[in-house]
Parts: sequence; structure tokens; C-alpha cells
Amino acid sequence: MTDEEIIRLFFERSEQAIAELAKAHGSAAARVAWNILGSERDAEECLNDTYLAVWNAIPPQKPDPLRTFVCKIARNLAAAKYHANTAKKRNSRYDAALDELEGCLAAGGRGCIAVAVACCIAGIVAGCLTMTGLANQIFAVILAISGKTRLVALFLTMICCIILGMGVPTTANYCIMATTCAPILIKMGIPAVAAHFFVFYFGIVADITPPVALAAYAGSAIAKSDPMKTGVNATKLAIAAFIIPYILAYNPAMVLVDTTALEIVQIIITSLLGMFGVAAALNGFLFRPISWPLRLLICAGGLLMIIPGTLTDVAGVVLVAAVVACQKWAKTPAAQSA
Repeated sequence: MTDEEIIRLFFERSEQAIAELAKAHGSAAARVAWNILGSERDAEECLNDTYLAVWNAIPPQKPDPLRTFVCKIARNLAAAKYHANTAKKRNSRYDAALDELEGCLAAGGRGCIAVAVACCIAGIVAGCLTMTGLANQIFAVILAISGKTRLVALFLTMICCIILGMGVPTTANYCIMATTCAPILIKMGIPAVAAHFFVFYFGIVADITPPVALAAYAGSAIAKSDPMKTGVNATKLAIAAFIIPYILAYNPAMVLVDTTALEIVQIIITSLLGMFGVAAALNGFLFRPISWPLRLLICAGGLLMIIPGTLTDVAGVVLVAAVVACQKWAKTPAAQSA
């Protein structure tokens, strides 16, 4: 891979960039570090620090030639480590620990900025909705729009819970959801336990849902990645989990409301299989990449198992099992060509 292609991977913040950099210029940087330090372990540590320094420098820099840029960083880091190893100073162990602590405090402060700003804005939005009474008007609109359609009411309530749950601590989150959103679902005939679980669940899910995905933003600060892209990827990975509250709303037996042990076992098994089908369809991969027709079939099977009823459960199991069987025993392209 050429230097231009490697630099493009760095600008895309792709993890493959480090691997390609190691293949192209890792050996040269390792030799530079070893010649200065004379220790294989120290040279390896210096090489890892070099990769991190290159990751932080690109972007915005576009070094040309890349090998010279990498070797220069390795030389500077190796020289600094050599002086640190050979220096004779009082309490050197404690001085090194304090230097590391100073860097950690500075990096932590910088990483908290994005999260703090998101918390402030989210608090303003949630406060305006609750303190002005606008939230009650929104909920009245939800009831008017949904009418007697439970699915529409659940979806609109989910949106409100995600908005009101932005940047709110867990305890306060439940207090807000229980007093504002839960009564809507209870009026729709959903049991109180399932209604409270539904609103609290989506209030917490706001932490991984853009635009204020605080948990994802904290992770992006550690990974030094784009906060919004991290939040979007977090939502993609957890998209199947968004179905769980709907299962509880349609199947209160999951929270032990008016049910028997046999019904609980049936609902748990079909719900897990349904989430498996939906997740496989969204990811597009099982034992091998799944074609679009099969993705639609396994998604339909997963959704059917989420809908309460023995008939839908049987149909969903058949569809999911058929797709899994096709994936398991289908020949690979290499085997077909042979």
C-alpha cells in the first residue's frame, strides 16, 4: 500500500491505518529505536508510542515522505526514553509517576469538554420542556395522534423519552419518565410495571442515541474519534436492543404480569430468537454475508416472534431456521468454483 493510501486511512480514522503503517515502515522505525536504546523491550515500547504519535499527528499533517516522518518521531521518542533511563535524579520513580499523572489530568480535562457541553445543552432542553409545562402538551398531542393505536403511541413515547432523557442522571431520569411519559402508556392499557420499564429503558438509551449520546461521547474522548460518528455507530450496534421495550409492552408476561411459568419460558425463548433474527438482518452477516432477500426473510421472522401469539411464533421460527440452514450448509464461492 502506498504512503498516500496509508495517510488517507489515517484521515478516515480507520484502525487499518496502524496495521498498514507497521507493514510499510515499522521495521525501519524499530531499527532506529533499537540502535538508540539497545533494548528490545524498550524499542518495542517506543515503537508503540510512535504509532500513537503518528495517529495523533495525522490529521491534520500530511507528511511526505512518510517513512522519514515516522523515523523522526521514533528517534525523538527513543532519545527521550534513553535520557530518562540514564538520568540520575532523586526520587526518579515518583517523579515519573507525577509526570504521568500530570498528563492524565490534562488529557482527562480535554476529554470532558465535549461531554460537559452536551450535558449543559441537554439539561437546558429537558428543563424547558418540564418546567414550562410544554411536556404535558406534547403528551396530550401524542394521545390525540395515536388514538387507540398502541404501536404509534409507543413509538412517539419512545421519542419523547429519548429527548427528555438526554444528559439526565439515572435516578432523576426515572423520576421524570415516571411522572410524564408513563401515564400515557397506562392510559393505553399497558400494565403499570411494563409502562414504567418502557419509559425508563428509553430514557437510559438516550445515552447512546445522538445527538446527545453521553456514553458514546465519553468513549469517543478516550478513543480520540469523532463524537457524532461514535454515537451513530453505538446506535447501530444497539439497534436490536431498541426492540426489547416493545416486547415488554406487548408481552407483560416478561415482567411476571398475569402469566404462567410456561408462558414466560415461551416468551423468553421466542424473544431471544427474534432479537437474533433482527440483529443478523441488520448486520448482514451470519456464517457468511447474507444476501438481501435472506436478510428480509430473517428480519421478518424475528419480528414475527416478537409479536405475541403462537402462530406468529411458529412462523417466525420457521423463517429464521430456514435462513440459518441456508447459511450453514450453503457452499462457499470457492467450493462452487472447484
